[in-house]
Amino acid sequence: MVKTAGVKKGDIVSIHFTSRTLEGELFETSKNEEPLKIKIGDGKINPAFEEALTGMTVGEKTEIILPAEKAYGEYKKRLIFKMRKSGLNLLCDPNPGDIVSIKLPTGQKSLVSVVEITKKSIKVDANHPMAGKDLKYELELLEIQE
Repeated sequence: MVKTAGVKKGDIVSIHFTSRTLEGELFETSKNEEPLKIKIGDGKINPAFEEALTGMTVGEKTEIILPAEKAYGEYKKRLIFKMRKSGLNLLCDPNPGDIVSIKLPTGQKSLVSVVEITKKSIKVDANHPMAGKDLKYELELLEIQE
């Protein structure tokens, strides 16, 4: 059932969102895609989003600013490291700035940014591209379902 009252815990909402750095650099938007569906209170989205959406009504828009530590975390220098090229099984030779998938020592796969390449090694950055950046989110509530 579609409702018109404000969002509360347990509701399923459809939203459009846009995220930017505070300098205005666009990071992500859902405007050209299907709206994002979220169940309020299930813990699958950032708690700041749930808090901002709670009480909103259909058609309402809001903006929130997330400091880096509440968005994608602080930039960590320890997530920049060198690996031997021979153990990477890359399908092609990457260039600095490319994003590649690697297998971490833990066995998990991770997307990393190539920083530097030598004959025998590759230096990568495993930080999220938005790590260390404060982000502004624009949220638009499209629908509420109980």
